[in-house]
Amino acid sequence: QGPIMVWVAEHRLHHRYSDTGLDPHDSNRGFFYAHIGHLFYHKDFEDNPEQWVKYVPDMANQPYYRFLNTYNIPIALAFLPLLYWVGGLSWVLWGGFARVVLMLHATWFVNSACHFFGYRNFETRDRSTNCWWAAILSAGEGWHNNHHAQPSCAAHGRMPWEFDLTWMVIRMLEKLGLIWDVRHPVPVRAASPNRDLVEHGTY
Repeated sequence: QGPIMVWVAEHRLHHRYSDTGLDPHDSNRGFFYAHIGHLFYHKDFEDNPEQWVKYVPDMANQPYYRFLNTYNIPIALAFLPLLYWVGGLSWVLWGGFARVVLMLHATWFVNSACHFFGYRNFETRDRSTNCWWAAILSAGEGWHNNHHAQPSCAAHGRMPWEFDLTWMVIRMLEKLGLIWDVRHPVPVRAASPNRDLVEHGTY
């Protein structure tokens, strides 16, 4: 999905200007534009580090993230020779390229479908929705209205029926002591979308 710091910067920009003209994938321009159409437009924001780096100061100071950002394409391609060695060209096509295309569309549905279809647990100032089939495809990311209401929270599924595989993995890693400072959800009724956004620097 591109250099990691640019991706995070665009994601934070999306939260700040969601469903407005400054949103990198503004849903008001239609489903296709929000899903994939925006990729066909040149974005000065992506080409100018001075513009996007101010959205990722927490990452820009860490050599690990700078390395991932600089060498994102070689890292993405590094696995292909191993796939070819194990299973030949078919493994490269299905385990490499087809897998990436399917993964990209699953994540792009969060930008598109989750601003058009579904229901809302929170009254946010954008069009974000919780779309169950997008949540299945994206391991929980489709509970997008919940995420927009509390973007700093690591859990996206908030209701009993909102299955969130990503949150389950995060909780397991936290219990094993491999990650820390995880932001847990507050009760749905007590959550304040605007306050959470402001307090954690999304606006």
